[in-house]
Amino acid sequence: MPRAAPLLALLALLLAGCAQPTAPREIPTGGTPEASTLPASATPVGQLSPPSSPPRGGDGTALASLGVALAPYDAATGRAGDVVFDPALDLPVLEFGGSPDATLELRVAPGATIAAPAAGTLSAAWRLGDGTPALNVTLADGRIVVLLRVAPTAAPGPVAAGAAIARPSEEGGSWERYGIALLDPSGSTATCAVAAAPREVGDAIARLEADWRAYKNDSSLYPASEHGLPGCRFGQTPWRPDGAGPAGEDPYARTQATLAALPPCGAAPFNASPMALGDVHGIVPLGNINPPEHTLPSDHVYLLYPRLPAGSATGFATVDVFAPGDITIYTVQEQLASRDGAINDDFAVDFAPCREVTSWFGHVSSLAGGLKEAFDAATRADPGSCTDYGDAERNATFHVCNAVLEYRAKAGEKIGAGGGKASAALDMGAHDSRAPPLQGAVSPARYPGEESIVCPLSLFSDPPRAALEAKLGQDGAPRTTEPRCGTPFQDVAGTLAGAWFRPEVAAADSLGPNGWNRTLENGVEPWDGTTGVLALGGPGDALRLSFAPRHAGSVDRAFAEVTPGDAVWCYQSDEPSLQASSVLLRLADATRLDLARLAGPCGPGPWTLGADALEYVR
Repeated sequence: MPRAAPLLALLALLLAGCAQPTAPREIPTGGTPEASTLPASATPVGQLSPPSSPPRGGDGTALASLGVALAPYDAATGRAGDVVFDPALDLPVLEFGGSPDATLELRVAPGATIAAPAAGTLSAAWRLGDGTPALNVTLADGRIVVLLRVAPTAAPGPVAAGAAIARPSEEGGSWERYGIALLDPSGSTATCAVAAAPREVGDAIARLEADWRAYKNDSSLYPASEHGLPGCRFGQTPWRPDGAGPAGEDPYARTQATLAALPPCGAAPFNASPMALGDVHGIVPLGNINPPEHTLPSDHVYLLYPRLPAGSATGFATVDVFAPGDITIYTVQEQLASRDGAINDDFAVDFAPCREVTSWFGHVSSLAGGLKEAFDAATRADPGSCTDYGDAERNATFHVCNAVLEYRAKAGEKIGAGGGKASAALDMGAHDSRAPPLQGAVSPARYPGEESIVCPLSLFSDPPRAALEAKLGQDGAPRTTEPRCGTPFQDVAGTLAGAWFRPEVAAADSLGPNGWNRTLENGVEPWDGTTGVLALGGPGDALRLSFAPRHAGSVDRAFAEVTPGDAVWCYQSDEPSLQASSVLLRLADATRLDLARLAGPCGPGPWTLGADALEYVR
């Protein structure tokens, strides 16, 4: 799947509007909302109403607390109750919908006392499929409070709300990760814990996030428009889409068993074009850059749908989508969004032709034939695989399904349709475990799960491979720069070239929503592999500058030619009408740079950086 936790990332993109491949130009983006603005609460489908006074807490009754102490930040202790404020931290709260788990995650002090968030029955310690230690507190109505990364200090059995039951389980370091979620009795759907707690709990989370903004002097952190309640990006989501829940089958284990049973791969496991070649308007290579969601170069290609004449209802023609080989489809995700009366149905399809290769399609408009029947059967058999929720702030409702199945499609079989909607392209990505270790990344730890990315076109046999590779590029101008299929990793050690991150972005968060607005990419346009792109996800408004790299002077200098020193370099768009902003960079050393924005074009220089310059690291 694409970068970021698969289902949660797709949910975030539904809210933000999924990034499309971009032409080589500066992309203006929306402003950062005022941090003090709190939107209306996310509510279940069928209960949407216009925002009134913005709530700051859930007014819930299921939980008495989140299990840890929350208080205003105290500079003397470096804590906000049990929550740790540390300059090395990315964020002290990973919001529900932004955490890799379907939980609200807090960074708490070692040895903190975990109290029962509600009265109920405490379980024995257990572990998720990935080994994460957990405890349950089952409420009288059958709902389940799941606590992650905790070790029990109380015996299983009845517990009162507020009773000490556990401590953080990760020993060592200045802080520990603690997660909490409230599950329905079936254990299939997780609800944000803040929504089930009293109003003062939401107030405390809002205050904690405001204190963190002040602590980091960064108003872009925890933008209020991203959630209905403090700490809640979404109201509900399927429980642990990437692992086992406390009840039911582990979908991850089932998928791994399916893949392990496949035959070993040959050199070219794909032999059929995923779209009729005449329907492929062009192919954007790996490395598309479009901040903030794609500040880092994309790990997939885009097969562009045919454009319709100006004034058409959708802008893109509807085309058939085919199985690119004899494949096993093991996961299908549906995201049906209704916003302001407009409805958009979108599917992602994960598949494998053989044991070592996995691949996926994104932005499939509809399913067809046997795959549709298999998807419908899987969601009927497991109602917990789908969830519905609403977002009152955006006047939107969502229906999201994550179906685990085992459907075998033959090469060239029609499995769905693409186009006919807002999406400009069919996304296609691939991983090959036989590929060489990750190349082109100075800090491989920032790309978990990306070690085996390959160009999906390289997995096709001829003649479809040659025909598809001929479409790499833009509007009849084929890309000739090698690698012709592009690359998502454009770092050049000891230079400005490649990806940079604000110091608070932990390696594990680099690819997900928590890193999007604190990332800088100094890369190239995928269309030709030579035009320079500076993409700034934030803080502040996202910015994208496209220019022809120069090999002399201090303006738009080729990134790979800039080495550490005191010199300040300026970058601006080649197009004068897009020079409302430019960017100043200084490469302090091989792993640290300083950045400042400049109103207007670069001018002749020289330039200086003030105390407000932002630091980025590898």
